[in-house]
Amino acid sequence: MAAASLYFSVSLLFLLCGLSAAKEYLVGGSINSWTVSSSSLRVLNHWAEANRFQVGDSLVWRFDGKASVLEVTREAYLACNTSSPIAEHGGGAITVRLRRSGPHYFISGRRGPAGRG
Repeated sequence: MAAASLYFSVSLLFLLCGLSAAKEYLVGGSINSWTVSSSSLRVLNHWAEANRFQVGDSLVWRFDGKASVLEVTREAYLACNTSSPIAEHGGGAITVRLRRSGPHYFISGRRGPAGRG
């Protein structure tokens, strides 16, 4: 009986660890979602609101061409200020691991019509 109880406890522990495994989320749900017109920003915001991210999860950006993703403060996000990001990630395949809880704000480092800034 004790062996069965121990087996159940160990199985439950592995199950819980499996359920809390980190996930990767493709930003926007598809390749090139990041390179959108400003009128499509609602789509990205809706996608972000529809998902529940955990510490340890990763956000993945996939797009063609040269672009960058900047993590910024809320104030910089609202003002589309790219001058002093918290972190800058470049290239066509970017993965950012979420290392803390709470809101995260990302904008494009590209200036002009295709970028947020």
